[in-house]
Amino acid sequence: MSQSPGAANDLGLVVAGGAARGAWQAGVLRFLVTSLADRLGHVPWPAVVSGTSVGALNGVNVAARSLEGVLDLSTMWREITIERVYRVTASDVVNAVYNSFWAQGAFALLDARPMYALVRRRFPEIPLREAIAFGDTRAFIVSATELDTGVNTLFVDSHDPTLWLRPGPGVRVRRGAVTAEHCLASAALPLLFEPVPIGGSLHVDGMLRQNTPIRPVIQCGLGHVLVIGIDGPAEHPEPAASVVPTFAFIAGKAFNAVLMDPVDADLRQVEKLNDLIRWGRAHFGPDFSTKLEAEMGLREVHVLRISPSMDLGLIARDVFAAHPPDVAAPVRTLLNLVADPANVGESDLLSFLLFDHHFTSTIEQLGFEDAQRQEEALARFLLAAKAR
Repeated sequence: MSQSPGAANDLGLVVAGGAARGAWQAGVLRFLVTSLADRLGHVPWPAVVSGTSVGALNGVNVAARSLEGVLDLSTMWREITIERVYRVTASDVVNAVYNSFWAQGAFALLDARPMYALVRRRFPEIPLREAIAFGDTRAFIVSATELDTGVNTLFVDSHDPTLWLRPGPGVRVRRGAVTAEHCLASAALPLLFEPVPIGGSLHVDGMLRQNTPIRPVIQCGLGHVLVIGIDGPAEHPEPAASVVPTFAFIAGKAFNAVLMDPVDADLRQVEKLNDLIRWGRAHFGPDFSTKLEAEMGLREVHVLRISPSMDLGLIARDVFAAHPPDVAAPVRTLLNLVADPANVGESDLLSFLLFDHHFTSTIEQLGFEDAQRQEEALARFLLAAKAR
């Protein structure tokens, strides 16, 4: 199996945010670089990678074109423990509240220094710099939110002078080398983790403005975009009659609502453009789309979206009940609260914070199997992206 994709490809990869749910994405990536790569005869590295929050932390290994990094990432998710991500003590909570009222520092309920150390230690600095410098990866794009302005900042790492993104309202583009700090800023869950300073400004999780950053990948001119989300099954269940509107329930639903973000609107616009191009070809011949791309840079965009086949909140609830993590008392209290015992059903908020190997290994394997179930569609899609 060759690790090189050969000629420049037409593939973009978008990896959404989702905290502990990122373990599911790692399983999808593991399938792409192992079983599917064996079938294709090469690892389907994308030309552009775009990610938010944990999607940036997972996606950087793909942007670095590091097969070892992707496989190590998968192993890390299967073995992770909460202590390697965050910790909390009673004094931490008191200090966070005190500091927020007396302007002594940013409010952060959890101490995320273990996660920051883990990310800095595992960040593929050299492979990423080489992939960008040699042009193997055309761009790595990380989405974060500037805290004081609320602007969505896209950090773009690219050596391609022709790559130009058109920022929309409330979006700022910053070009330069992406480091571990940029990815940490993108993953700084507001109120839970401390904001991260980048370029003199504090930044928090990019999911507040653009959790699934597909638009910048489309603007790179790519015709095939693979989206790895964590938003769960598409069907909408009937409302439960006995819902108790606890903090954990409301916060979990709020997180889910944010995760739906503008990607659905972006995809609808893509379909409208595709319909227009097909209509033009049907009425004016194949030259219509050729001239449209040459003169206006517009072309058909094919999107393949992969999402979990099961509700990750339900899995989190069941795993937590069967295997409660062996953690310090304050962390256990926090997890019991976000598990939302007042409501029978999924534990959405818990699924974002349960960085425990019993949960993450379960959904990492689910990610592998979900991608495996779409093997035929993935193979056709990736071969079409390579052939163009």
